[in-house]
Amino acid sequence: MTYKHIRHNNPAFEHYHFSSEGFSCKVFPNLGGSIQELTMGGISLIKEITMDESGLENYRTKYPSAVLFPFPNRVAQGKYSYNGEQFQLSINEPGFHNAIHGLVSNQQFAVGRVDNQSISLLYTHDSSHGFPFPYQFVITYLLSETGVKLSFEATNLGTQSFPFGMGWHPYFELENYEHCSVGFSVEKKYVNDEKMVPVDSEAYTEERIDLAKVELDSAYKLRNGRIVLTSPNYQLQMEVPEDCYLQLYTPENRTALAIEPMTCIGDAFNNRVGLRQLASGSSYLFATSISVKSLK
Repeated sequence: MTYKHIRHNNPAFEHYHFSSEGFSCKVFPNLGGSIQELTMGGISLIKEITMDESGLENYRTKYPSAVLFPFPNRVAQGKYSYNGEQFQLSINEPGFHNAIHGLVSNQQFAVGRVDNQSISLLYTHDSSHGFPFPYQFVITYLLSETGVKLSFEATNLGTQSFPFGMGWHPYFELENYEHCSVGFSVEKKYVNDEKMVPVDSEAYTEERIDLAKVELDSAYKLRNGRIVLTSPNYQLQMEVPEDCYLQLYTPENRTALAIEPMTCIGDAFNNRVGLRQLASGSSYLFATSISVKSLK
């Protein structure tokens, strides 16, 4: 495998392209360090956004492959409290009047290290009105022809602790939903209100969802860290930490499925489900991996 550094007139589209026979992965440092194309074993898994304004708008509104921190999913009305102090995040989901998917997805990351099979990216947050806690965030991708390992590490640079969650927001390509399913083992499913904020939970025993029969935008508490997406063309396996949550989302075009591992559920800054705290000077590492095999 080799890589090329691809520059572009629009800095947002500058990227690193890793490739070998049957493998292609493009990492965009200035789009939150996200992967915007992934092909393994000749199977297209993640589709690249178009390199124009419509592609940027798609990324801003759909968050394909975005890395999510310090919160995945939503914070209701962007409001939360911590240690007795009230905070207001920017509203970037105006339809439901929520804050959504954290603060790093639109940031420019510095490239810390790159070689033919890996890249590490670094972003430092000093402060903001809605999240006045300094931190360093590092994304690392380890690449091979048969799989990708991802790790996200946050370090608290400040003098006080802060609340956080993190996650990943990939859409995996499917021709359609016929004969496609996702398998997992979960403890419960979370129920959303009309603004897609979790308000309750219910027992859940199904271990396989037939995608042709459902529309999804739901969170689940996993029993273990294995998720399997099966289509007529390929089977993808995702491994995540066992103490983890999962969001599944079926977009309107029904030609992809978002499988989103998260350390907490939506609105965790308020409901505290899965919410973590990072002490001053401490770090937290979240790791996941995907592998694929052809079924043709």
